[in-house]
Formats: sequence, C-alpha cells, structure tokens
Amino acid sequence: MLINKIKNHINRLIIPSKKYLIISDSNILKIALKSYPNFYIINRKIEHLGGENMRSAESNGVMNTLLDFYLMSYSNAIFALSVYEHISGFSQYCSTINKIPFKYIILS
Repeated sequence: MLINKIKNHINRLIIPSKKYLIISDSNILKIALKSYPNFYIINRKIEHLGGENMRSAESNGVMNTLLDFYLMSYSNAIFALSVYEHISGFSQYCSTINKIPFKYIILS
C-alpha cells in the first residue's frame, strides 16, 4: 500500500524532536499521518495552479494552496515525496525562491 511505503520513508527521515509541516494534495495521506505527534497538518481542499489541472478559480482551493506555499516558505528545509516521474515544481520553486534546502524522493 502506498501510504505504508510513504510512512516507511518518513520513519527513516524524521527526527522526533523536530516539528514537521505536512503539505500534500492528498487529504487521505494527511489523515493517515496525523498519528505522528510532531506533524502539523492543515486538511483543506487545495487546487493545482498550473496547466490543465486548474479546475476552478472560484473555490477556496486556490487560497488554501497559496496558504500552503506561504507556510512552506518559512521552512528550514523542504523534503518532497512524489509518485510521479518528476519533481514537485510547487515545492521546488518555493525552495528556490526562498533559498531553502530541498530534497526529494520519487516513489516507484
């Protein structure tokens, strides 16, 4: 199961004394990660902001997505996990713009 695979990666990376902001386009994943005591999660509807994935500019999804970007911009580091064959541009560009260390794993 993909969530277990993600948890296995996370368990190898986290430091129990540090705090982590979890940003994901999957509310199912965010719910599954609520059991970690040092994880902070905002579970709201988000929207993809680019290309053909943009659904509706009239929902709160765009505002919630920009809130995620804003919160991520105050991070000490950004670590991205993706099921796609490419890096998350959303997190990568937040890292680039704000000079935040960035690492990623492509889950296969």
